[in-house]
Amino acid sequence: MQYNCLTLEIDEKLAGIDLGPSVPVGFLGSGDRSPDADTTVPAGTVVVFLVDKGGEEAGRYRAVSSYGLWVASDRGSLDQPIREEQPQADEPEVRDPLANADDVDELVEWLRDRL
Repeated sequence: MQYNCLTLEIDEKLAGIDLGPSVPVGFLGSGDRSPDADTTVPAGTVVVFLVDKGGEEAGRYRAVSSYGLWVASDRGSLDQPIREEQPQADEPEVRDPLANADDVDELVEWLRDRL
């Protein structure tokens, strides 16, 4: 397992508390699927669902799971790059977003209507 911390610039908060203009986000993963600034998180719009780590690390954030980061990548226009494989429409955890959005911008619009 490896741990990487990336600072994400916040263009728009869809829900939750105000984190300011940027937030450092910790990612725990294995091998080459753990995000790093050079390879895994493409430039452009990123949708990330964050959770406060709590306890001794209160005020520090991580993606809720490998399902909590959405980007456009070389694998697809709506991808979860931490996962080993591109998300599939028949998976219960991602069925609704994939049925209602073809890319990250459409995902943002779909989320705005629900959050």
